[in-house]
Amino acid sequence: MIFTTSCRESGIAVNYLDAKRNLEDVSRVGRGILDGSLSEIAAHINTPGPGVPVVVFNSMSWPRNEVVEADVQLPSAAPAVQVVDGAGKPVASQTACDLQNHASGKALTKSQRGGLGYRNILRSRGAKQAAIPPK
Repeated sequence: MIFTTSCRESGIAVNYLDAKRNLEDVSRVGRGILDGSLSEIAAHINTPGPGVPVVVFNSMSWPRNEVVEADVQLPSAAPAVQVVDGAGKPVASQTACDLQNHASGKALTKSQRGGLGYRNILRSRGAKQAAIPPK
């Protein structure tokens, strides 16, 4: 006598679906905890000066130097936008949206952060942005 069963009959598919749902739940809860923790840290960072502050976090234990993308919401549309660091020095950047007609968009900038640290950058209005130099 030969018995044949398929995945559907054996119950394996149900186990995979349960595991997938569990993983999605853990990912959602973990993302919520991480977002809450980073928001709490960001709330205590000194962001003086004009412009919209953007904080870039490095959760790795080694220094990183790479292009980062940030969603930026300005108070109003701006004829020109410049990214400056915490010391007020211009930082090479590029916007991925026409901020003359829109108050929100994506900004790309190269950021160097130490391990397990953050860097404070500010979006300022009214100045030309410096281009990100090619590698």
